Order: sequence, then structure tokens, then C-alpha cells
Amino acid sequence: MRSQSAEVTEAQPIIAEEVERYLLTGDSDPLYSAWSGSFLERVNRAHDDLRGALVRAVRRLTKGLTHEPLPRTDTVALTRAKVEPMVRGLPCAVTPQGTRPPM
Repeated sequence: MRSQSAEVTEAQPIIAEEVERYLLTGDSDPLYSAWSGSFLERVNRAHDDLRGALVRAVRRLTKGLTHEPLPRTDTVALTRAKVEPMVRGLPCAVTPQGTRPPM
């Protein structure tokens, strides 16, 4: 026969299990039941633990990988090429004669 404290312990999520579930699924317990303290303390601890585990996992998986360097480009010209069509599509606040239309 199980003791009541063993049943409570088994029902209580363990932090390591919650971290593992988060890394595998992206889901986490919205109440952060595995962490102790008030709700705000649990949220802060869970955030630190889950984010830390995610950063460590990404660093472990990307260790030794590289990417192609970004091409050198004129960022002003690139920005103008991307933004100009949007700006030209806006209704003009100034008439072609350089005066504002009456309101």
C-alpha cells in the first residue's frame, strides 16, 4: 500500500520532467506547478530554467556549425528599394503643385 506522501510526490511534476517536456514539445504547464513559491516566483524560476535549457540545447545542437557570411550590400539602396513602392502607394498629402489640399 502506498503512503499518501508518495502519491502526492508522484502527482507533483518534477522540474526536470517539465524542462524535458518543454524541449520536446514547446509546451509548458501554465501554472508552473513543478516550481515552488508564490505564482510570481514560480513564473520567474520556470522562465529562467526553461529559457536556460533551451539556450543550452540550441548551443549544443549548433556547436561547430557555421553559416555563409552575409553579402556586403548597400543597406541604404536596399532599404529604398524595399520601402519606395510602399511610400509611392500612399495617398499624397501634398498636391503636385507643392501645396496641401484643403481639408
